[in-house]
Amino acid sequence: MIKIVKGNQPNSMIAHKKSGGNYGNMPTATKNELRESLINEQGYVCCYCLKRIPENKADLHHTKIEHFKCQENYAVLDLEYTNLHLACKGNEGQSEKLQTCDTAKANKDIISFSLIDNSLNGNIHYAKDGTVFSEQDNIEKEINEILQLNNDQNIKKTRASILKGVSESIRILQSKGRLTKNVLERELQYWQDRNNNKHRPFYPVAVQYLEKKIEKFN
Repeated sequence: MIKIVKGNQPNSMIAHKKSGGNYGNMPTATKNELRESLINEQGYVCCYCLKRIPENKADLHHTKIEHFKCQENYAVLDLEYTNLHLACKGNEGQSEKLQTCDTAKANKDIISFSLIDNSLNGNIHYAKDGTVFSEQDNIEKEINEILQLNNDQNIKKTRASILKGVSESIRILQSKGRLTKNVLERELQYWQDRNNNKHRPFYPVAVQYLEKKIEKFN
């Protein structure tokens, strides 16, 4: 997870709210525009697990519009743009123990962090086996018990593979005496930059590792 910088909400959504509409009766065209807005500001990655969305690479509807504060308990926020994000399907339809992200979260409240402020900064970490964790007990609990971000073994393996690949590349460069701060900074920029407005899936895994390596050169 990372902080999401919210942009401007779609004009059609503003008009829908002014007309007295709610999320339930939002026109399809307006909802499509909302999905486009959300996916662009997130760089085509899930707001929680950071996998590529849409998952089938073509259909933008193969995503979930996430109400951070759920509609059932916070109806007044159902069209509040800062409360809306875009998530993956989270293994929807599979057993509850395999579900992740918004599908696992359902109507449960997250109270230890927000996706639009700095509460996650420095509080999310990645282990060698791909486990995402926090040293803050309240965040750690919600990562595992509400979002279940470590339940999908394929995602864990992918995170582990990214970390292993980056660390191995750095190890090889270091063994050849070619590792410099500039090299690390270029690699960091590669992972931070968007390509056609798309983040690389799970990019914070590499970013965090490289930032720590760069610190050692200071």
